Amino acid sequence: MSNGVLPLGVAMLATFFYTRVLRWQGATRSETRQSLFTLLLFAFMALTVIGVAFRGENMALEMPL
Repeated sequence: MSNGVLPLGVAMLATFFYTRVLRWQGATRSETRQSLFTLLLFAFMALTVIGVAFRGENMALEMPL
């Protein structure tokens, strides 16, 4: 269950609540989509940089030199 289904469900639930909050604040559908795209793009970029730059020997997280 925790190998993919549970994290996916948590991510989808967080995305759903994020879009609901945006709509509640008066954002249009277009603004909501743009905001969600930007959020997911920067999250992907940040996780990619962390995964590449901070991995050391045997995939241990380390500070880059």
